[in-house]
Amino acid sequence: MKITESELDHLARLAKLKLNNEEKKAYKKQLGEIFDYIEKLSKIKTNSVKAISVKTRNRFRSDESQLVAGETKKAIISQFTNQENNLLKTKSPLSKNNGR
Repeated sequence: MKITESELDHLARLAKLKLNNEEKKAYKKQLGEIFDYIEKLSKIKTNSVKAISVKTRNRFRSDESQLVAGETKKAIISQFTNQENNLLKTKSPLSKNNGR
């Protein structure tokens, strides 16, 4: 299936791409090949193929806070050089130079 120049321009606008003539030529070829393959796939008869369902389960832990107390808490706090009122101060991950 061939893609027209106007269709390619429309797709490029949607994707906010500025394509030169060389890129347009390459994309037209690649998209044409993709659409040809999709057309081949759509012709495959799948009526006799039985649907498959897969049971999944949540493999992630529940999102609950876990408090650390006692000696473990003291050991963690003692390793931080910058602390205030039992709070640990860290460098901001949002700063441009990340505290360097």
